[in-house]
Amino acid sequence: MDTLAYYAECLLNFYGCATPSSRTRTSCSHRLSSRPPPTCQFAKIQQAIDAAAEPQSPFYEPTAEIWVAPGTYEENLKLIHKVVILKGAGKDRVFLYTPHKYQPVVLIVGAIGAAGALIEGFTIDGIVALAGVVAGAYIHGNRLRGSIFITGSVHSGQFEENEFQRNELCGIFAIGVGRIRILRNTFQDGCAIMIEQARLYIPGIQPFQKAGDRLFIEGNQGGEISIWDGSAIAILKNAVYEITLRRVESALVEENKVRRGYWGIAVEGSTDVVVQKNSSEGNYYGIAVKGYPGRRTSVAILGNRVIGNDYGIVTESLEYITACQGNEVRENKQGNYVVGWPTNPQPSPELEEKCEGG
Repeated sequence: MDTLAYYAECLLNFYGCATPSSRTRTSCSHRLSSRPPPTCQFAKIQQAIDAAAEPQSPFYEPTAEIWVAPGTYEENLKLIHKVVILKGAGKDRVFLYTPHKYQPVVLIVGAIGAAGALIEGFTIDGIVALAGVVAGAYIHGNRLRGSIFITGSVHSGQFEENEFQRNELCGIFAIGVGRIRILRNTFQDGCAIMIEQARLYIPGIQPFQKAGDRLFIEGNQGGEISIWDGSAIAILKNAVYEITLRRVESALVEENKVRRGYWGIAVEGSTDVVVQKNSSEGNYYGIAVKGYPGRRTSVAILGNRVIGNDYGIVTESLEYITACQGNEVRENKQGNYVVGWPTNPQPSPELEEKCEGG
């Protein structure tokens, strides 16, 4: 399971508690569970992590539940082959940062198991990094003043209901991954979801084929979404200022609100892409479709609202749009239907007929 209920049901063989080592040391306050609060054994969070048992079974369950009391913690946390539940007392009460600007505040490596690591209830000032992770992490209900970076992760986990605040680099960035779920996060302007090379094979799992099997991105607010080189993607019900897909296969872009961006919804060199029931308004481009050398491009554009952009529906070649119907396309300043973009964009009666001719 990939929900908090999973963790509540786990049989845990260790309870740790960390309290801040500053002058503002407090007693532990545990309001996240009905269990009696454990005795605080550690002054630092890393000490509690190090004391957690190594996972043993083939499908590892968490071996430790570590409660973190309110306060400010100056640490570089390293979860190396650890499967633990790390719960802060709340993102407005627990603050975690590092004095080393270019080092991760939290590093998760090799968390093998059905669940990986759970991190919840912190304000994290800096980078959370996942590397070489088989099962990944469930990162939920945090405030991140920075980014989550993921690389070389086969099953990278779930990132849900986090608040991303703008820093030098802000958002979720991944390269070389197998599966990610990004749900109901909020992003300040300047933040992004950027994923590249989402094609890793997961042993024992059938190849991902349906949209959403590999990348599932739903209900996020703010920022932009950019996917380069991936497959089996679903981008649903987000409110962002840009969605771009490049060199992807089997993708569904549905019921998103895209406003105030440059590209609007842009698809390049991608096959079996469905763009439907979206609203693209006030952008430079409404919906843009472009080819890529050596790749087939096929995009269906169905039931979208494309209103008040500079350009409405634009494409490099008429053949790239395999289906087009039920769209509301109007009031786009330089043309509602345009072919020849980007080198020689011209209004296209042929594209208009294809989309509106029934």
